[in-house]
Amino acid sequence: MFVDRAKIEVKAGRGGDGVIKSTRFRKRATGGNGGRGGHVYLEGTINRYDLKFTKGKSKYSAEDGYRGEDNRKKGKDGEDLIIKVPLITEVYDTEGNRICSIESNGERVIIARGGDGGIGNYEHRVEPEGWSIATPGSEGEERTLILKLVLAADVIFIGFPNSGKSSMLNELTNAKAKVAPYPFTTIEPNLGLAGDLKLMDLPGLIEGTYKGKGLGTGFLKHTDRAKLVAHFISLEGNDPLDAYKIMRKELKNISEELYQKEEVIVLTKHDVLDPETVKSVEKMFHSEYPEKDLVSTSIHDLDSINTLYELFKKKIM
Repeated sequence: MFVDRAKIEVKAGRGGDGVIKSTRFRKRATGGNGGRGGHVYLEGTINRYDLKFTKGKSKYSAEDGYRGEDNRKKGKDGEDLIIKVPLITEVYDTEGNRICSIESNGERVIIARGGDGGIGNYEHRVEPEGWSIATPGSEGEERTLILKLVLAADVIFIGFPNSGKSSMLNELTNAKAKVAPYPFTTIEPNLGLAGDLKLMDLPGLIEGTYKGKGLGTGFLKHTDRAKLVAHFISLEGNDPLDAYKIMRKELKNISEELYQKEEVIVLTKHDVLDPETVKSVEKMFHSEYPEKDLVSTSIHDLDSINTLYELFKKKIM
């Protein structure tokens, strides 16, 4: 199950206590300070794809600092906790205020600071009766966070169910998106890399998606950063041009921003028709939409797959 929203609790470590230590006969203070409590960090990684790792564990704590020691020795700092999150993860507090956004591999943000270590009696030695004074460590920060995953891709694949999007993603990339000859095989976004291009296959849309039909519009938040829309139309359908027009109307109802993004029309499964019929369909599209790029493809036609890939590169790079 794809998880793109999670609520977690984080607690930084408590600072270690300062200690009271002294020489045996002259009461000379020798107690050291406590160590700092461990911080909690969020770190971006390309090796996590969603937030499902939080489902089995929603509370995260860094290590407490250690007590000071004799002979003025400082206690050991608590070990920091690093929580690795997928890209791009936006982080909010419970009031909806954005704290940060983790957008690159290895980017690290401190999200809860460890408490300071307490002061041992050695540093209190100049005070009256200072040899008998030590302070405790302070508590680490504790926060409740809302994590929201925003998938980022150069090209997003849209289309009606069973339009060949997932199959083409698998051919262009090393993705292993589920494919089958029935609607709604894709129920969550799938990502893949084709060279330097990041491609994303979105769940299939149907007429009325903007009203909540089918799988609804939950995918919309993952389209904001896309540079190009690849609109997939299956040539197995009775009227590919009409299917395209219905989808364009649906997109306009879903999001004007998505509707206005640059688009490539991808006619899929051209191997099921004879070449003359394919040319006839292409001619209809060119006649109505002369300004749009159009490619006829099949996962069984390597040349057409390469043509599509080169078009994506030309548009993005």
